Amino acid sequence: MTGPTMTYLNKIGGAQAVDRIIEEFFKRMEALPEARSVRDLHQEDLAKTKGVMKRYFSEWLNRPAGISTPHGQTGLASRHATMPIGASERDAWMQCMREALRAVVTDEKVRSELEDRLYQLADQLRNDEEKYQ
Repeated sequence: MTGPTMTYLNKIGGAQAVDRIIEEFFKRMEALPEARSVRDLHQEDLAKTKGVMKRYFSEWLNRPAGISTPHGQTGLASRHATMPIGASERDAWMQCMREALRAVVTDEKVRSELEDRLYQLADQLRNDEEKYQ
C-alpha cells in the first residue's frame, strides 16, 4: 500500500504557506522599483487578485509533480492577454516570486524546483513580439 502522492503543496506546508508566499510576493511587487511596471498592470485594490492567485497556486501546487493541465494554463493566458507582458515584466514578476519563495520555502531543492516551474509558467504568459521571433 502506498501513501498519498506528495505534491508541492504538501512539501511547502499547505495552504498557509501559499497564503504567505502570495502576501510576500505582493509586498515585494509594491516595494521594489523594478516591479513597478508589473504593479501598474493590476488594479489599485489587490484583494481580488490575491484571492485568485492564492486559489490558482493552491490548485497548481496540489497536482502531482510532472502533471500539468493545459486548460488551466490556457485560462491563465487568457486572463493575462490584455496585459503587455514581455521579458522585463516576466523578470520583475520572477524577482518578486523568488524573494517570496525564499521568505517562506525553507527546503532549497523544493524552492529551486518551484522557481524553475514558475519561470516556465511566467515565460508562457509573455505576449510581446520578441517572444514570437
